[in-house]
Amino acid sequence: MDWIIKFYNVLDMTKNFSANKDALDAINKAIELDPQFTVPYVMRASLYGEVAKDYSKAIADMTTAIKCFAPSPNNPFENTSLFYETRAKYYFKNKKLSLALDDFMTALNIDPTQVLRSHSEYETLDINGLPKKLPKDFRSYVMRARFNSYFESQNDKERTYNNAIADARKAIKLNSKSYIAYYILAEALHFKAYWYDMGHVDMIDTVSHKAIVESATKALKLSLSKDWELRFLSTRAQEHLVLKQYALAIDDYKSVHPQNLWVDFRI
Repeated sequence: MDWIIKFYNVLDMTKNFSANKDALDAINKAIELDPQFTVPYVMRASLYGEVAKDYSKAIADMTTAIKCFAPSPNNPFENTSLFYETRAKYYFKNKKLSLALDDFMTALNIDPTQVLRSHSEYETLDINGLPKKLPKDFRSYVMRARFNSYFESQNDKERTYNNAIADARKAIKLNSKSYIAYYILAEALHFKAYWYDMGHVDMIDTVSHKAIVESATKALKLSLSKDWELRFLSTRAQEHLVLKQYALAIDDYKSVHPQNLWVDFRI
């Protein structure tokens, strides 16, 4: 921990890699002392990736971090979703798009609420151009839909939300078995509905709320893990409440233990 603290104290992201030799030496020492501790690998990956622009080394460190991950009191990470997302970013920068999308989908599968939290980290990536490069890969539409529904244009929110919804539906058309694509569709519809509902005192976006129910219902027919089943049941129950379909909401909530309720889409 002392070496990690020193790394933070001497690291200067505004300087070049050679000027950060003390930071590199400190984090290397932390890894030497505890080679199974995940955190130093993540830190060194940021030094390689963001400062040195050596994406191969950054990818290697994130791969080791994934292998070494284990929950502990000193570990600030709940799971490996952030690790896969970070490695995906470096794969993108290394022009390995398919591997990047593999990791992005893995991150979403582990914990979709943790993915794509920072817009600035994606500004250097051409997310909007991704479907043009991989037009038959449903994952490219999933990523663009998630990106645009989270970081909508301040000038034309409705158009951006509609584009995200269209991308999610395109992803489902390409792969109707992807429950993540259904989740992204429900999420994009939620953001559009929430934006509309907040702007209208006595009205709601009924079409979008019903479409969320439909998306969740279709997803629940797929083969899902218990976590994903609970996630879709909770999402559908919330929408039934909004639509005042109380009996249907109660039916869904009966299937979800209170301790497992998901508060989706960061409401």
